[in-house]
Amino acid sequence: KVAGFDLRGRPIVIEGTDQGCPETEGNVMLERRGSRDVAFGKTILDGDVLIEGVVPGVYAVRLGCAGYLAKASYPDLVVGGTDVEDLVWPVTPGGKLAGRVRTKSGEPATDAAVTVNAGFGHGARVRTGADGTFEAVGLPAGEVTAEAIQPGYAKSEEIKATISLTSVTRVELVLGDKTGSIVGTVTDRAGKPVADARVELRTTAATGGTDTSDLHGGFEITGLEPG
Repeated sequence: KVAGFDLRGRPIVIEGTDQGCPETEGNVMLERRGSRDVAFGKTILDGDVLIEGVVPGVYAVRLGCAGYLAKASYPDLVVGGTDVEDLVWPVTPGGKLAGRVRTKSGEPATDAAVTVNAGFGHGARVRTGADGTFEAVGLPAGEVTAEAIQPGYAKSEEIKATISLTSVTRVELVLGDKTGSIVGTVTDRAGKPVADARVELRTTAATGGTDTSDLHGGFEITGLEPG
């Protein structure tokens, strides 16, 4: 049996400060090279992280902190025969994308889901406020795409934007036309509800949707264009 060692401290630090990643907002994953061994840790109070029982070896470091940008890579971590403390892996504020989601008639889209894709695993998923505005932070510099979804409307067209690390990039997303839904019940020939049945709807425009019936046989397929 190989003894494991602990990693403890405040390793994820916001660059240029002594502030750690906020509680529950940071995560660390260690991948031992030459094996499938992995170890996980999450920030707790004051940004501290404790990972217990890490076996000796050389580890690739993957980490994240919500709202901040991790570096493309960090030096390998070598775990020897003692506990490891006082690790420091800096993250930066990154760029910011702010904007507004509205309907075609100009009304603000409240609680719409906005997805920002920056590639290479970077991006953000945020929701709009009562006035339809949103803000996505911790984005890398360069081109991103963004789109919005809200029940009752077709999703917005995907737009492109360029993120700067020195200024806020602003966009406006416009939802598509209003959509409908189909609600129903799946039963057997005796009229008894059928659970876990897959219901699939296809349209001539190659769009549609699917759902699985619940314990009472009920299903609902939303986001359907008229027709």
